[in-house]
Amino acid sequence: MFGANLNDGTIVLGSSFGANGRLTTTLGGASATINNVPAPLFYSTPGQLGIQIPFNVTGTSATIRVTVAGQTSAPRTVSIDTVAPGIFTTTADGRGAAAVLHQDGVTPVTAQNPARPDEVVVLFVTGLGTLSPPLETGEPAVLNRVGNPVVTIDGSSAEILFAGAAPGFVALNQVNLRIPPNTRAAANIPVVLTMNGKQSNAVTIPVGP
Repeated sequence: MFGANLNDGTIVLGSSFGANGRLTTTLGGASATINNVPAPLFYSTPGQLGIQIPFNVTGTSATIRVTVAGQTSAPRTVSIDTVAPGIFTTTADGRGAAAVLHQDGVTPVTAQNPARPDEVVVLFVTGLGTLSPPLETGEPAVLNRVGNPVVTIDGSSAEILFAGAAPGFVALNQVNLRIPPNTRAAANIPVVLTMNGKQSNAVTIPVGP
């Protein structure tokens, strides 16, 4: 969420869990509601808040409000959907190289350390929809799965080994997949994810020989 005077003037780039085990709903003096439901906050700056849309918000649109020092903003409307897939990228703007880890779950896939055909990698995404078993808003994931996304790499469908919520994180999805064995070697192999007919942003991944 972007705006002005969205918090108390501080820059808080990390959040924490409350006594209830869920992500805090107040950060940097700011709180936000979606259809009057408190929203967990990931970070807080005067011009930008990172929030989670609560699981129990339904419909095709919702109203967002921010409260700072007892003052509440004018309401703004945001579109809502059950599925809205997006692939995270290394530049944090949804463009270019995807945020991907090698099979060890630690080492980033980079141009200097590319993925390999037939290797299992971890792709980080958001907006994959309903989880099973379900999670409470703000609750960190364990092994909560989603339906059946399709990930196309260099024009071929990748084998999906796991798709769901990233364990230990809030509102972060991950897809463990195998790079198709016929994938070309190049620094910008195209990657697209489709979930329930909805297509993500187009990104790339470096693949070596």
